[in-house]
Amino acid sequence: MKTPGKIVVLYCIYISCFFFSFQILGGTEIQLVDKLKFPTESGLSSCPWDFCVTDDGLFMIPDPHAGDTKIFKFDTDVGYLKLVDILGHKGISETDFIEPTYCFTDNLRYGVFDFSTRKIVLYRRINNISSKNRVVRSKKAFEFEKSIYCPRAGNDFEISGNYVYISGFHPDPANNPYDLYSIDISTQNKYQSVLDYNNAITFILPSHIKYGLANFDEYERFYRNDERIKAIGINGWFDIKQDAIFYVWEGNLRIIKISDHKKTNSDLFKPNSKYFVEPVASAELILSRQLEDSKLSKKGKIGTSYVRNVFATSSYLFLVYEFFNPDTSAKDSSNFRIQRYDFDGNCINDVAIPGKADRKMWVDKTNSFLYSLYYNNKQDEHFILKYKLPQKE
Repeated sequence: MKTPGKIVVLYCIYISCFFFSFQILGGTEIQLVDKLKFPTESGLSSCPWDFCVTDDGLFMIPDPHAGDTKIFKFDTDVGYLKLVDILGHKGISETDFIEPTYCFTDNLRYGVFDFSTRKIVLYRRINNISSKNRVVRSKKAFEFEKSIYCPRAGNDFEISGNYVYISGFHPDPANNPYDLYSIDISTQNKYQSVLDYNNAITFILPSHIKYGLANFDEYERFYRNDERIKAIGINGWFDIKQDAIFYVWEGNLRIIKISDHKKTNSDLFKPNSKYFVEPVASAELILSRQLEDSKLSKKGKIGTSYVRNVFATSSYLFLVYEFFNPDTSAKDSSNFRIQRYDFDGNCINDVAIPGKADRKMWVDKTNSFLYSLYYNNKQDEHFILKYKLPQKE
C-alpha cells in the first residue's frame, strides 16, 4: 500500500524525471515564436538569395533584380515588417550594384556581395532608426565605406575585424586549390596588381580537406577530372567564433574546425544521424550539371539530405540540413533539421525545425534567435519565421 509520503516521493521523482527528459529530448530545443509578415506591396521585386538581421531588428535584404538592399523593421502598430531604408541602386559605379546577393552584418557594418562584378560593398552603421522612419527624406542607418574586390565568386562571406572571409574556390600563387580565404580589407586600396593583391590574401582551407580527400593530388584526380563531387554540389558555409572557424560542405554531415585563421587543424566533427541520408552522384545529378538543368538536379536529390548552414552562438554550435522528401504530399511539414553541438564536437541532439522553414537563414547570436526567409512563389509572398534557440543559463 502506498502511503501519502511515498506518493509524494514518487511524484517528486516523476516530476524530476519529466523535466530532465523534457530538457534532453527537446523541451529546450528550437521553438517557433513568431511569423513576421511583409506588407502586400513589400517592395521586393524578386526572390532574395540571402538576408541578415541586426541585433536591434533591422532586416537587411538584397534585392537582385532592383539592384539594392531593402531594410525593414517590424512595426507593432501595423503588425508587419515595414520598409524603412534602401541602400544603393542599380548601376556600374563603385557604390552601385548589378546583382546583389549574399550579405552579412556585425551590427557595426553591413556588407553585400555583387555577384556580377565580384565585389563586396561595405557600409558603416551611423544611425539607429525606428519602424516609423520614412524612406524618402529620412535619416540613413548606414553610409558607404568602401568596395572590396573578390578574385572569385563565392557563396558565403563574413566580416571579422579587418578581414573579410570568403567561402569560394581560389588557388594560391602555387596553384594549389583553396575553398576558404580571407582578404585584409584595411589594405585593400593599396593593392593594384594581381601579384600585390595576393599579398593581402590568407589561404585557409585547402579544397581537398573540404571534400574529405587526402591531399592535393587526390583532389586533382577526383574533383578536376571526375564529375561525381561537382555533381553533388560545391557550396560551403562557415561561421566564426573568436579564434575558431567552423566550416561545412553541403554534401557531407561533417564540421571542419579551423583552430586559427591561417591553417587547418585535424579537428572534424562527424556525428551519426539516422535522419541524414548522404547524397550520391546519381546519373540525374551528373546530367543536370552538364545540362545546367535545375529541375533535373532537384529530381536527382530526392531521398537524400544536404547540409545548408552552420552557426555558432555563445552557447552552442548548430548545423542545419535539408531532406529532399520523396513524399510530395507532405507540403506542410518541414524538411529541415537542426543539430546542436557543444564546442568539443559532441552532438547533443538532432531535431526537426517546425514550420515552413527555408534554406535562407540568419542567427542573431546575441539573443539566440534563428530567422528563416520564405518565399511563396505561387502567391508572390515573403515572410520570415522567427525561432528561439536553446542557450545556456
